[in-house]
Amino acid sequence: MSAAQLHLLLVHLPVLACPAAAALLIASRIAANETLLKTACVTLVLGTLAATGAYFSGPPAYESLQLAPGPTRELVEAHAALGKGAFMGLVLLGLAALLALLQYPQGERPAPWLRWTLLAASLLLAWLLAWTAHQGGLIRHEELRALRLPLFPRL
Repeated sequence: MSAAQLHLLLVHLPVLACPAAAALLIASRIAANETLLKTACVTLVLGTLAATGAYFSGPPAYESLQLAPGPTRELVEAHAALGKGAFMGLVLLGLAALLALLQYPQGERPAPWLRWTLLAASLLLAWLLAWTAHQGGLIRHEELRALRLPLFPRL
């Protein structure tokens, strides 16, 4: 499997995991259900692990593209910049989710501030990951380049 194939395989996992975790966090707030909160936290930790593979497979995937200077190279660089921010944010969110999970074996429940932080950060990162994925899609799908989406500004 090439670096580009590995990157394409892994990048979709955190893009799906983060909004799924956000939905679980919302459901856990509505239902006051600790199992949903734990499931959301595990989803975030697993999404962070997948994002780690996606992030570190990015540079080798870039090298395999052999792009000439021009619009496509600029798209790749914008995608990489967004990817770095999304990865750093997801690492912090994954650590916060791990902190929440580690409170249960001690007989404690995560504090309300941590629960709200997980929810707010997962919603923000779901958007940032979607924007990053959209930028990545522009690299190979020229038909998307004509679209102007206010939710995902061009860099």
